[in-house]
Amino acid sequence: MGDGAKLHPVPVEKKQVTMPSMGTIATIGTPGPQEGSALPGDYLEARWYVVSTCANHEKRVAGQLGDRTVEHFLPLYDSVRRWKDRRMQLQLPLFPGYVFVHLALRDRLRVLEIPSVVRLVGFGGPPVALPDQEMEAMRVSLTGLSSHSA
Repeated sequence: MGDGAKLHPVPVEKKQVTMPSMGTIATIGTPGPQEGSALPGDYLEARWYVVSTCANHEKRVAGQLGDRTVEHFLPLYDSVRRWKDRRMQLQLPLFPGYVFVHLALRDRLRVLEIPSVVRLVGFGGPPVALPDQEMEAMRVSLTGLSSHSA
C-alpha cells in the first residue's frame, strides 16, 4: 500500500464447526454485519428523476418505459410543420432530449438498459431527484397539453 493508506478491519464472526462423530473440527471466521451496509433511503424510495435520451428518441424511450412498466412522463405539444407540398401536425416533446421517470434508484438499471437512454441526470455524481411538489405542479399545469405518461 502507498504512504498514508490505512486498512480497516472487517468484523468477523467466529463459528465452530462440529460433526457428531468427530467433535469440533475447526473454527471458521465469516464476515459479520458491517456498519453502513444497508442501502440509503434514496435508493429504496421511488422519486422523480430526469432521463437524458438520444436526439429525437424521447417517444421511443417513453414507449420502452411503458413496456417495462416504469412510470414516466413525457409532455408533448402540437406543432404544425409546413413543407412545400403539405402541412403536418406533429406532437413534439416540450423538453427535447429528456423524459421524466418515477423509480427507486435501486431499479435504475431497468431504465439504463433501454438503447436510446444516455444517463440519469445528475451534477457530477449520482442522479438528482426532482422534488415531488414541483413534478406534481408541472403535471397539473400541463394538463392542457397532451402527454405520454404511464
